[in-house]
This record gives sequence, structure tokens and C-alpha cells, in this order.
Amino acid sequence: MKTCSSCKIEKIFEDFHRNKTRKDGFCNVCKECTKLRAKSHYENNKEHLSKLRQKYYLANQKKMRKQATVWRKQNVDKFRGYSAQYRMKKRAQTPELTKDEKQRIEDIYWLAKDLQAVTGEVYHVDHIRPVSKGGLHHPDNLQILPADLNFKKGCSYEEST
Repeated sequence: MKTCSSCKIEKIFEDFHRNKTRKDGFCNVCKECTKLRAKSHYENNKEHLSKLRQKYYLANQKKMRKQATVWRKQNVDKFRGYSAQYRMKKRAQTPELTKDEKQRIEDIYWLAKDLQAVTGEVYHVDHIRPVSKGGLHHPDNLQILPADLNFKKGCSYEEST
């Protein structure tokens, strides 16, 4: 048995992470307190951590894409599952579109591809209100953004009042 230095509760050794540098081989803080501390740190530093991730990604795009490709090849089943979930959500949130609206969507994707070819900068077609937040896959909800701005935006959406 060991007492957590954070919550002061005596717990079994399995409730602590291993730490070879400590005399007893376990951390001073239990797994539960470590998790709470990490969550609190993330919540208190969300913007800063987001900027750090974005900065790292932009500095290491090729490396990150290569890692993503390797992960997709090693985890085909997970990747297909995630892709299927997204497609199903997108399909469920795609209203009946007129011929004109379908053409507008095609034009938006074509324009993004053309901008990328002309400028050399990577462009994404982005949902203004993300599909994950209830947004529809509709031409009025699509915009073309440079990749770095799209990564910065993430799945955020500001409700207009």
C-alpha cells in the first residue's frame, strides 16, 4: 500500500504509475490524481497548447503526414471506422440538394484545388459550422480556407447571437 501525495488516500500499488527512479518503483501521485491534474492543465492552457501544436505541425508537416500515412496503413480497421463514422454523419447532415446546390459544392471543391495549384499553398474546403457540431453539408455552410487557418479553427464554431 502507498499513500498518494496529492489526495492523501492510501491505495494499492496498481493505482500508481511505475517510476524506476523512485525507491519503491512507483510515482508519488496516483493515476487518478495524475489524470485530473493533466485534464486541469489542458483546460487552463487550451489556447497556448493549441498554438504549440499548430506551430509544431507547420514546422513538421512532411514528417507528420508520413507518420499519419504509416498509422493509417498499420491501423486500417480503425481508419476505415473513423472514415465511415464521418461519412455517415456527413450523409445524415446533407439535406436534399438541388442540381444547382450540388454544382455549387463541386465548384467550391474545384476552386480550392485550383487555388492550391496557382498559389502553391494548401487550401481546404471547410464547414463553417462543423458537421460534428450539427452543421449541414450544404454550399451555404462551406468555405475555402488556407490549411493553416483551418487547422487553427479546428472544430470550433462561434454561435452568432
